[in-house]
Amino acid sequence: MDKEFRTLPGYVAEQITEMIFRENLSIGAKLPSETELAKLFQVSRNTIRAAARMLSDQSIVEIRQGSGTFVSSYVESEKDPLGLSLIHDKRRLVMDFVQIRLLVEPKMAAHAAQNALHEETEQLGRICSAAEESFDKYGHYENFDFEFHSGIWNMSRNLVMHNLIPSLRQALVLQEELFGASLGKQSLEDHRFIADAIRSGKSSDAYDAMLSHLAANFKRITSQRTNTSNL
Repeated sequence: MDKEFRTLPGYVAEQITEMIFRENLSIGAKLPSETELAKLFQVSRNTIRAAARMLSDQSIVEIRQGSGTFVSSYVESEKDPLGLSLIHDKRRLVMDFVQIRLLVEPKMAAHAAQNALHEETEQLGRICSAAEESFDKYGHYENFDFEFHSGIWNMSRNLVMHNLIPSLRQALVLQEELFGASLGKQSLEDHRFIADAIRSGKSSDAYDAMLSHLAANFKRITSQRTNTSNL
């Protein structure tokens, strides 16, 4: 997470950005009022104003005095490098993104096993532990899921994958919103196995574990989508 997003306004700015993607707000769409956003995120109006200024500086929103805050006509490419926010069918988007991950991410896990530094593999293990603790206490661990997978993308040393990390966050946010939480305990066990393989430098094990993990998630999403369409 960017350093600026460790402040409360920064955190709210990130949540507003995710809301824009999740609700498929089009260019020029007006955001809820300061009062409505403050109530939604349970913060003060001053915090909402500060968050809006951050997003305006990044060209994600446009603040029009006396009129409100609107989705900008120019969404900064580093926040949406693949233009996912412009795709209307979000369910199809999630499915297709998981398919792409099935093709690419197992290989990235294998590269991570070859290229990761010791401190990076230790951090990956700490993310696994934090996710397990969060699941035991609260029943979810979505933020750690993103940290885990984006960490592996970074450890692959592939510059293209590094630049696509914002798209991974968008896709995971939409996946959670549309299809619910992940496979729970099974995913945590998968993550631990993947992390151990990367730490041990076992490329083939890391590849196979990531492939199995993503295939199980794809099967879950496909099943939920089929059940929904049959209602």
